[in-house]
Amino acid sequence: MRTALPLPPHPRTPTTMTAQRTCASSLPALLLAAGVLLLVACGSTQRADEAVIQQSDYHYQLAVGHFNAREVPIAIRELFHSLELNPDNAQAHFLLGFIYHGRRDYRTAIGHYEEALRLQPGWHEVRNNLGVIHIERQDWDAAVELYRELINVPTYQTPGHAFNNLGWALYNQGHHHEAREFFRMAVDYQPEHCLAWNNLGLVNEDLGDLRTAQRSYEQAIRRCNSYAEPRFRLGVLLFRDGSEVNRAVSLLRECIDLAAETRLGDRCEEFLALVPPR
Repeated sequence: MRTALPLPPHPRTPTTMTAQRTCASSLPALLLAAGVLLLVACGSTQRADEAVIQQSDYHYQLAVGHFNAREVPIAIRELFHSLELNPDNAQAHFLLGFIYHGRRDYRTAIGHYEEALRLQPGWHEVRNNLGVIHIERQDWDAAVELYRELINVPTYQTPGHAFNNLGWALYNQGHHHEAREFFRMAVDYQPEHCLAWNNLGLVNEDLGDLRTAQRSYEQAIRRCNSYAEPRFRLGVLLFRDGSEVNRAVSLLRECIDLAAETRLGDRCEEFLALVPPR
């Protein structure tokens, strides 16, 4: 996985959610002459609305706690309860989208992401996640279109993700030089972006710039100590170069430990078996 997916949001206080209606707009103009009675009725309705919104947010926060404890079915139940109380709870829609996204139920995920965006159009991290779905579906054209728009939004606070994801979509379209520029922009803007460093190594390797590729993999390893893939790629690169075979073996062994019981771990083990004993 070489795209960046923002984590689900932290719990927000009820003050972040507001009712999508006002008392005056829902009452006939004829009743405006009721004066004090109207104000009392409006105030009680407003308090009821605020109480329901707070209850909705309370169940959302319970859902976040269960999600973080890996109790996902209970989290889903709390999120549906939250939305029953307040269908306009954008945070709940986002977290449901995130959960269904992880389950590869893209249709349901997109529905909740788009509802979160309808409620909070400036929530650009949600738009980033929609782009990740395009990438996972290998719909490179849709991903490129979305991310080209997103990187030009001046209020987007985490453009490193969008730069990296746009680079990955372009890379898969065969536009390696342009992809490299966006990977560079990702790490320039966010130096700790290990995924982008690894992708920068990959594209430089494909373009034949092996020294720069090596430096990029080194950066990914240094900045994310538990990241297995750059260890595999750097190990293979050093072995084929022939200059640091012992280090290549060490990197491949680290990859096996970090990626145990995964396809990447198997690849590291398979390649290590090809290295002649020294």
